[in-house]
Amino acid sequence: MAALLPLILIAVIALNGYQRAADEATNSTKEVLDQRSLESLELRTVETANAISRFLNSSVQDVRLFALIDPTAVVYRNFYRNHTGEIWERQGTNEAHRQVRYQAPLYKELAYIDATGQEQLRLLDGQLVPASDLRNVADPANTTFKSETYFNDTKGLRQGQIYVSNVTAWNLTREQQLGTAADSYEAIEGEKYDAVIRFTTPVFDEEGNFNGIVMMGLDFRHVMEYVLHISPISEQPYTIYPDYNSGNYAYMFDHEGWHITHPRQWVLRGLDENGQLVSHATGEMRQENPALLNIHPFNMQFGNWADPNLPLMYDAVLQEEAGFVITENQSGARKATTYAPIRFAQGVYADAGIFGGVAIGAEMAEFHRPANQVGANITAVRRTIENNTMIITGISIVMLVTMVTLVARRITRPLSELTEAAHIMRQGELDIAKFDNLEKRRWTDEVTTLSNVFRDMAEKVQLRQRRLQERIAQLNIQIDEQKREQQVAEVAESDYFQKLQANAREMRARFDRSEKEKKKKAADETMLTEKTEKEQAEEVE
Repeated sequence: MAALLPLILIAVIALNGYQRAADEATNSTKEVLDQRSLESLELRTVETANAISRFLNSSVQDVRLFALIDPTAVVYRNFYRNHTGEIWERQGTNEAHRQVRYQAPLYKELAYIDATGQEQLRLLDGQLVPASDLRNVADPANTTFKSETYFNDTKGLRQGQIYVSNVTAWNLTREQQLGTAADSYEAIEGEKYDAVIRFTTPVFDEEGNFNGIVMMGLDFRHVMEYVLHISPISEQPYTIYPDYNSGNYAYMFDHEGWHITHPRQWVLRGLDENGQLVSHATGEMRQENPALLNIHPFNMQFGNWADPNLPLMYDAVLQEEAGFVITENQSGARKATTYAPIRFAQGVYADAGIFGGVAIGAEMAEFHRPANQVGANITAVRRTIENNTMIITGISIVMLVTMVTLVARRITRPLSELTEAAHIMRQGELDIAKFDNLEKRRWTDEVTTLSNVFRDMAEKVQLRQRRLQERIAQLNIQIDEQKREQQVAEVAESDYFQKLQANAREMRARFDRSEKEKKKKAADETMLTEKTEKEQAEEVE
């Protein structure tokens, strides 16, 4: 048993060492993979933000080009058709829908407006607006959203300068988006967020006099496409529509903190029926009347009631900083959220130099999935090593026990025979057969040597014992003879013995006389018989 303890101790130490090494490797790997995943997510966020920035700047170049073309219906239609982008969306019903990808015009509205603010040519969704429906947009009340000031903000610009409006849309409520659906992920039939960004620039005649402005209404869906389909943690990097409840989605907010892209479109920046911004949702609304959250947009600046990190993200983006935070959305999904600024310095965004920010959130469990998979692989390898170690240890123990048993038997059996022979020897006998067996063993070792010593010793002891016994026997004989002679002398000298001798002599004398008489009588009878037989023979003759 004592021999097994070191082996068991080594196995325990090895298993504990494997456990510690596996844990350290798993934790280190998780940290590295989490860091790499986070870096990858940050990089994707930055790339998305930069792509949006490039797209917005391309629209700036488009409006400059648009200002150079002739303001005719044919030319405007060609411009409308030649500037398209892909839209990926779901169509059909909530129960039966399909994914479609198609090319849609970038600009849903194109217009030439004279120096007074009167629309001279307006193309809406590719259709020429009749002259009777043309408006004087110098009055914001006549604009599409009843409060737009793009004409007045543009007419004071110098040639080549660009005005870009905020994202402009009617406020969309939860009921309008969902319809009969349970959540935004299932909503197909409901209304969609329909927003535009106005790009305008002044137009001058050959003498440099102000001659009006041109306006392009960018279909904001093309900007949303960069963000809405992002799948942060998936083998497929994009999805047709994100599941808000999973926590794995991206969103976008503008330079004022308003959400402008989000799976829940009722949280997006919107105007009321009078063209005024709908006030942002607040923590008081959630406590007093949560239903109000379904009709009020969300603003990052004032979103600490939902998550304290949101205002920090907004402030960082205005400082043109990218980074990440651990946030929790309103469904309770805890996630790692990376953010990056969208650099753009035209129009209303000129002062901030920022269009807004992109944020990509990954639910923590999904975010750790690559690290957990590696951790699971390490654990599997560790378990394999542990199992192999246990098997090897078990086999080693069995082999050790077997070897110890064989060695023990090799030693203990001859020792037992030697002990038995010693006991027999102690009784005065010598078992030559046992010593012969010990001497004839396959292996010559200390036991064989010891048995030889015992045999020599036993033979010498037995020889000495025999000699001693012979001497004792001789001494006993001598002693017995002396005692007998002494006893005979004592008897012979006694009166009784003398009388017995006398009686014996007398008895021998009487016996001798009786024998003589018997012999004489027998002889006489023999002679008489012979004589009689002789006489009878003579008479017969």
